Amino acid sequence: MPILRRQHTEVSHVTKQEERRITELFRGIRMVADVIARFGPPDEERENAVLMRRPSREGKPERGEVFRVLVYNNLSAVANVEFLVGNSDSVRGTWSQKYIGDQVS
Repeated sequence: MPILRRQHTEVSHVTKQEERRITELFRGIRMVADVIARFGPPDEERENAVLMRRPSREGKPERGEVFRVLVYNNLSAVANVEFLVGNSDSVRGTWSQKYIGDQVS
């Protein structure tokens, strides 16, 4: 009988210290122009990249929003730094773990 191996995706580990450092990168950034002035052009720009869905509450209907995202791959060794672009070019800073490969176990 063949040995079954599971394949799983590996992502980097973001320590609390690195999370604090990334959070400091967001300080004072409110608009797309602030992002570009501080970090230069993004490595990637994704249209309609993030969907946030808010459930109905207190008689208000469910709601969804779609955001454009500016992605910087080289501001952290372990995380991609991303800026969600909202109304009037306002931004919200986020991060996501970097993909480091598929591992077979």
